[in-house]
Formats: sequence, C-alpha cells, structure tokens
Amino acid sequence: MKSKIINVFTIVSCIAFAIISSCNNNPKPKPAASTQQPEAYKQVSPLFNEDSAFYFVEKQVSFGPRVVETPEHKKCGDWLVSEFKKYATM
Repeated sequence: MKSKIINVFTIVSCIAFAIISSCNNNPKPKPAASTQQPEAYKQVSPLFNEDSAFYFVEKQVSFGPRVVETPEHKKCGDWLVSEFKKYATM
C-alpha cells in the first residue's frame, strides 16, 4: 500500500513539474532581425561552389580507402592540411 502511494506521488510530481516547466509567464521578446552583419562577422570564406565541392570530394576519394595508419590516410590528411592552410587567415 505504501509503495502504491509513493508511485502515485512520483507520477503526480512528474506531471506537475512538466506542466509548471512548460508555462512561461515572461516570454522574452525576440530581437529584431538585422539585415546587416557587424563588421566582425563579415563572411571571409569563399562562396559555395558546387563544382569546387565536387572536386574536393573527388580528390579525397582518389586517395583510395583512407584506413587509419595507411599511406592513403596520411596522403589525404596532408592534402587536407595544405588546403586548409590556403583558407586560413592569420
């Protein structure tokens, strides 16, 4: 009998918690959408190009199976690092 009371109390407590936590009496207003980005957030990466994306995927696949600790894995990793360095800003 005591365990039934505890189970009912637990279920009621969980339901009450769910109801209370879903209530939001003070919704925060959403900030107005800005069409201009701050200077610090200007895009510095190149625009997306489908042909370039296909080239990068094709190049990675051309190394063969890139199982860890194989020459193909090392070559692909070295190539990726060299490509990333081209786009890095320092």
